Amino acid sequence: MKPVDEVWVQEPVLLLVEIESTSPWSLVLISSRFELNASNSEQGSSQIEGVVLNSGDAASECHSCVVPVASDPMLHLGVYHVVWRRNSASKMIPVVETSVALPTVSTIKQPVCLTLDLPAHGWVRTPLTIVYHVLNRLSQVQEFDFCMDSSDSFMFAGHKQAHYKILPLSKLTLSYNLYPLVSGYVCLPKLRLVTHDSSYDSYIDELVQTMLPSHIFIMPQSKHLWTDS
Repeated sequence: MKPVDEVWVQEPVLLLVEIESTSPWSLVLISSRFELNASNSEQGSSQIEGVVLNSGDAASECHSCVVPVASDPMLHLGVYHVVWRRNSASKMIPVVETSVALPTVSTIKQPVCLTLDLPAHGWVRTPLTIVYHVLNRLSQVQEFDFCMDSSDSFMFAGHKQAHYKILPLSKLTLSYNLYPLVSGYVCLPKLRLVTHDSSYDSYIDELVQTMLPSHIFIMPQSKHLWTDS
């Protein structure tokens, strides 16, 4: 994961909050919650409930949210609340609630959404199938040129270059059969898109590479031991 200042609309983003104790006394975290200004995802239970922090200790929790379509270009994510008290204090003593403002990020509306179906791993010299799903998120027909880059780690069967028109809010499916040549954590052949719309041509390739997994783990070919019966 890496920190970002801008998020894609209708795409999941992870909020990672870290709490570090600077108190000389031991603290216990009672509960926590996210108060988000714009998200269509449900919040689960607190991930740090009951955690005890000594001086210098840290705790973190992660929450996934999806920015909806109707968001402003600059979005204040909301507020994070954590309830705590001294670990040695009696339960009769009121707890303390600390609220921290989450950062403001810029939102970018994406014209297309790509997902990739692929197995968890493959085997050397054993064919595997991967399937790309390309969704047109706009209310107009879009034209794309697709190109699959060559790879020293795979041979593949499928369209190396193709041109498609995708209807509004419709999905296109592209299937490729890969033949792994090497083992290890191997880089997948890159699928590249070229759009005929100049309004987002400058960042379409970055968008595609952000959405798609880049590697797959390929297991070495098994060795069979033969014995005379």
